[in-house]
Amino acid sequence: FAASLSHEFKTPLAALRGGIELLQDHGATMTPEERARFLANMAADADRLSLLTGRLMKLAQADMSGGGDGGER
Repeated sequence: FAASLSHEFKTPLAALRGGIELLQDHGATMTPEERARFLANMAADADRLSLLTGRLMKLAQADMSGGGDGGER
């Protein structure tokens, strides 16, 4: 589970880092359309991370309420 979760988070994080670096290094020479495309991709990656985090929080809440193996007995 942890390995799968790590992979799911690493992919959009790597894309965000790459987009930030690209904009820092070349943003001034990009067209407005190019910048907008990279920013839209970065926003989509941030949305994906938010969705993953929300799902993880729901899973943790279910586990804490006794819906998983870690509930009180």
